[in-house]
Amino acid sequence: RVYYLKEELDTFMRSKGMVIPQFTDSSWLSDFAVLVDITDHLNSLNLHLQANNPDDTGTYLNLISDLRAQFSARFVDIQKYKSDFRLLAAPFDVSVDEAAELEQMELVNLQCNDLLKSKFRDCEDDTITFYQKYLTEQQFPELRKHAKKFCCLFGNTFTCEQLFSKMKLTKSITRTRLTDDHLMMF
Repeated sequence: RVYYLKEELDTFMRSKGMVIPQFTDSSWLSDFAVLVDITDHLNSLNLHLQANNPDDTGTYLNLISDLRAQFSARFVDIQKYKSDFRLLAAPFDVSVDEAAELEQMELVNLQCNDLLKSKFRDCEDDTITFYQKYLTEQQFPELRKHAKKFCCLFGNTFTCEQLFSKMKLTKSITRTRLTDDHLMMF
């Protein structure tokens, strides 16, 4: 609406002693006109999409119910591994009795080690690094085996996340080196 009233607004503002320089800048007015057109198009698209049935919550409820059913079917056995996941994710908070018999003594040694507890807090966002870097095969063979067993369940996800992190870092480094001279070469 401002675009269509720009001349009247300019006249009014000039009468109040205020000049709006954008109303005389043809480049700015062109950009503003494009923005008005895009906004108008998005508004009509939004109204068109709402016209189909804006309050169709039944469809969304069905989709969510289907999704819950798929999750339940996919992760039906996940509850029986709850203590194993807790041991992996929070080894200092798990009761020793929850661990398997072979892991109990190692878990006691781990929980009594203040240095490892500190290292775990430092690696809280990256549990895998903690198990790889600070739990030696000689001292904690069973806990490391446990970690490997349950981390490999999510290995593909972890690998993908690492790949995307490396790609993001590489793109950032490359972009900082990109100059007009580099672009002119192409």
